[in-house]
Amino acid sequence: MQSAFKKLTEGRALAAEFSLDATPDQLRSFAKLSGEPLAQQDAETLSGLSLAFSMTADKPLKDVFSSKSGAGGAIGLNGDRGVDVDYAVRSKGGDSMVEVRQVDGRLYARADIQALARLSGEDAGDLGAMEDELPPELKVFKQALEGHWLSLDAKVLKQFSGQMQQGAGAAPGGGPSLDAGAQRKLIDTLESVLSEDVSFEDKGQQDGADRIVVSAPARTLVRDLQKAVQPLAESIPGLPSGFSQSGADQIPDRSVSAELRIKDGVIASVSLDLAQLDPKANWGDHLPLKLSFARDAAPVQAPSGATALTQQDLDRMTKLMSGDLGGPGGPDGPDGADPGSFVPDDSDSPDQV
Repeated sequence: MQSAFKKLTEGRALAAEFSLDATPDQLRSFAKLSGEPLAQQDAETLSGLSLAFSMTADKPLKDVFSSKSGAGGAIGLNGDRGVDVDYAVRSKGGDSMVEVRQVDGRLYARADIQALARLSGEDAGDLGAMEDELPPELKVFKQALEGHWLSLDAKVLKQFSGQMQQGAGAAPGGGPSLDAGAQRKLIDTLESVLSEDVSFEDKGQQDGADRIVVSAPARTLVRDLQKAVQPLAESIPGLPSGFSQSGADQIPDRSVSAELRIKDGVIASVSLDLAQLDPKANWGDHLPLKLSFARDAAPVQAPSGATALTQQDLDRMTKLMSGDLGGPGGPDGPDGADPGSFVPDDSDSPDQV
């Protein structure tokens, strides 16, 4: 089974897609379990939503993932000129709602803000007022609100992130990491638990792929993982406090399963009905998720017409967020008001900007 996953990274290209395969009716039915009904239009928007990822490199991907250059908050988005990546959140029709690319070490991003507003239940009409409130110095962000591509040197983003961390009182630099010895010990521990609690059943072939059903007693598996990880908890950066003491009782005391499809010795997909993990769900409730893989991916292309985002633009946005940048009536505005006179109204909170 491990080899089926490892073979994904033996080549120089990889594509993956994480999709919500639930119908609008299934989403509405599942939402009732939480006591928060979902409107039909919202269910139709969420149905078929997916996160697509593709990656090409000038060396085998297993070397990219194992090297420091492959580390980071998101795979590949670190300015490595030998690794091109694309992340995209797509709607049912295949249109990209959010997309981020790295091509030849440069980052590109765009978003359909109105589509995202509808997805989150916000009023898309408020975007026009937000655009009007942006001062002329931040016209590049107005273009972003209008759905245009922006480009940014990865080094500039890294420098800006360091400044933000310092401003927040955090130590600059990369996030906490797990040393090699602790990594090996953690992997061995997890493999031991999984070998005891997880079972595999061969379901034959379908569409040229082997079907394997993986099953485990959900609550028992979580408890065993907690017990196994507890001795290593202090050496695992970012592990939530109390991970090894709580949470298992919230997991249904029943067996859960997922289906793996393996084609030509390589993992092709993993399917899981998330309703299995909800203690309130019964046999008629379903929330199917699917993760698909392919070892071929088209080269990632730099979008044409992207507007360059500079360090100066980022600094200006930071000043706006802190109230130090004048707006239409500020020092650079037409009426020559004092710095800081531009104050967004209540509808334009920093989070929205």
